[in-house]
Amino acid sequence: MIGSTIYKILQSSGAVQALLGFEESGTIKVRVSPMKIQQLQVLPAVFYQVLDNDPNDSKYGSSRLDEKRVQLTCYSDTYKESENVMYAVRLALDRYSGTVNDQKIQSIQFLTERDAYSESGEVSGIQMDFKIRVAR
Repeated sequence: MIGSTIYKILQSSGAVQALLGFEESGTIKVRVSPMKIQQLQVLPAVFYQVLDNDPNDSKYGSSRLDEKRVQLTCYSDTYKESENVMYAVRLALDRYSGTVNDQKIQSIQFLTERDAYSESGEVSGIQMDFKIRVAR
């Protein structure tokens, strides 16, 4: 469910829309998706994966707040374009709070950034990690 939340937040960002080529109808050209780049992927693109989920259990019951660590990787044909996408994605997500798709996001916090490795060497990428606090 966190994937659809990330997708919706990025879809609503004008800067991300401009870089990823959203269509007028608001549907995306498969440029924000889970896990990894596909062969013949249209670039630039953003891929996400949940690295871990740290529930905050209490002595009275199950967690009412989960902290998810999510990694987003921005791929493009050039490093400069990857940077531009990365900055737009970071601006859209960092310090975000609100309700998306009936999921209450308490906060999103930017944690780290690093260059991404492409086995083919034909694309350039940048990875970012975020902590997303989700109320349950």
